[in-house]
Amino acid sequence: MSIEDRIRSIFPAEADIPQEFRLTDPVIQKEYLVNGELRIWEGRMQEVLTPLYIKTLSGIRQKVAGSYPWLTKKESLEALQAAVQAYNNGRGLWPSMTSP
Repeated sequence: MSIEDRIRSIFPAEADIPQEFRLTDPVIQKEYLVNGELRIWEGRMQEVLTPLYIKTLSGIRQKVAGSYPWLTKKESLEALQAAVQAYNNGRGLWPSMTSP
């Protein structure tokens, strides 16, 4: 067995992964939170890959798990400021909330 064949044998094919652990569809997260409001992002998205490599017809590949908003500096700082205010050094709305 060649070294390439040995390396390929280490990685599972998707069919080798138990059904309950397979990713059927990528999770596309288009929303982001600011001041308790979910906003829809229409801009650039960042792809997320699984840490697991699988055997495919085109070679050994990582599977796409999904994507999330690639926020600009403006939106990122706005979300951060809202989170800082909600936390308020442990005395804000978030830490004082009770679970339902």
